[in-house]
Amino acid sequence: MQLDLSNKYGNGEQIYLHAEISAIVKLKDWSKAHKILVERYDKQGNPALAKPCKLCRKAIEKAGIELVEHT
Repeated sequence: MQLDLSNKYGNGEQIYLHAEISAIVKLKDWSKAHKILVERYDKQGNPALAKPCKLCRKAIEKAGIELVEHT
């Protein structure tokens, strides 16, 4: 999924696994997925920007997840 989306949306160099795609791939029933929460923290434990990249937004959309929350 990661490689396919990377090539399709012009980010062929982004072949490392993103957390959002890892979570989506682990879904057993995509029809029950409605929300994803993406969090990132710095070394001091403070919330950092974790807005999904274009590639992850496409994967989230493909999975049918409508609600995206992030730090």
